[in-house]
This record gives sequence, C-alpha cells and structure tokens, in this order.
Amino acid sequence: MNLSKEISENIKTVEVAPEYIKKTLKFDDSDVLHINIKYPDVKILPAVLYQKPEKRINNFYDSVIKNFLSFCEKRLYKSAAAEFISYKNNPDSDIDFKPFGAVMTFEAAYNKQDFLRIYLDVSIYAGKNRENRAKKSHVWKISDGTLIPPKKFDKIINQPNN
Repeated sequence: MNLSKEISENIKTVEVAPEYIKKTLKFDDSDVLHINIKYPDVKILPAVLYQKPEKRINNFYDSVIKNFLSFCEKRLYKSAAAEFISYKNNPDSDIDFKPFGAVMTFEAAYNKQDFLRIYLDVSIYAGKNRENRAKKSHVWKISDGTLIPPKKFDKIINQPNN
C-alpha cells in the first residue's frame, strides 16, 4: 500500500471550527469602521498524520485574514475617515454618517471523501448605499493539503460511486 493511500484511508475526522475577529476603528472618537471576521480553524485528526496538511490549510486562511484586515485598516478606513470628515464639515446635511462595515464569513460546505470545500463570503458597506459582495470557493484535498480547482472537484464528486 502506498503512503498516500494509507493516509487517505486513515482520516478519522476533519473539524472546522469558527474563529472570530471583531474590531471597531475610530476617527475623532467616533466609530467609522466595523470589522467582523469569522474564519475557519481546521483540525485534521489523527493529528500525527496530518500536521503538514492542517498547517498548510490554516496558513492559507491566516494569509487571507491578514490581507483582508490590511485592506480594511488601510484603504477602507481611509475612505471611512474621509467620508466622516465630509459629514462633520457639512452639519446641515440631512444624511447621518453611518460607519462603514466589512464582514467576512465562511461555511464548510463539503467535508467528506478526502475533500473539504469552504466558501468565503465578503461584504463591504462603504457608505452612501455602496455595498460590495464577493463569494469564493476553496476546495482542499485533505490528505496532502492542496487546493483543487472547484471545477475539477465538481467533476470528481459527480462521478458515479461518489
């Protein structure tokens, strides 16, 4: 039996637990940006067999979160502060300032047959009714922690006997 097959057959459990980051950024003592992140913390058991794949998957999401936070804390915050200043400089405006918001969540949508599919949803409210949304799918081969293109995954699971 080859090692890859042995590892695949020994997967006992893949746990995907939520982790949270919540931040409120202020400008001039006022809330201008709320950041809410729910991201996956993946545990593959037995851990002795899956340290590298588990670390690879979690490092990937750590990087995604770091990039999202950097975007929020720099670019989005700068826009929120500028809009807040504009609001403060125009006290006769009929429109109240509403803090910007950035939300990232995940959903483990498929977790069997050596595959884990995770959807990430991102929503950004950037003031004055501007909202952006994005959804991204990541498919992982659990036994080695590699990303698989979603279309290839769809073909694999739609084959007979899967």
